[in-house]
Amino acid sequence: MEEFYCFYDSTGIITGVGSTIDGTIPDKALTCAKEVIQNPSLYVVAKGQVVESPAYEEILKEQTVQDYLNKARIKLDAVAYSWGYDSIIFALSYLGSTDAQYKADAEALNGWRDSFWSQAYTICAGNLPASSGDFLAALPEEPTKPTV
Repeated sequence: MEEFYCFYDSTGIITGVGSTIDGTIPDKALTCAKEVIQNPSLYVVAKGQVVESPAYEEILKEQTVQDYLNKARIKLDAVAYSWGYDSIIFALSYLGSTDAQYKADAEALNGWRDSFWSQAYTICAGNLPASSGDFLAALPEEPTKPTV
């Protein structure tokens, strides 16, 4: 049966993790749960026990926010890509274009991007949706590509 262990420094910060099949735990290591091995930054050692970090909820929320915002960035780029641009940044570089189609695309994507990020940051400042899919569904829908 696989067992898990961790090493920690004098302040209780977990500095290393590992597992063993033969049950041999290294000297100066503590037995811990598999969850600790998977995400050691969420745990500390206090009084010889592995416990959730006092900042566990904050850390978990920040990780979730970063995950959701990364998925939001991917969605912005995916929409711009579906319109024929390499990314939202490239699409927005046409805001001052003399080509009517490029300029119209950039203006539509720019307005959407602004409302998209405003809503994304408002959601992230409050209670987070249960999944990234729910998060993305709560954001403004993509605009229709203009026809000039």
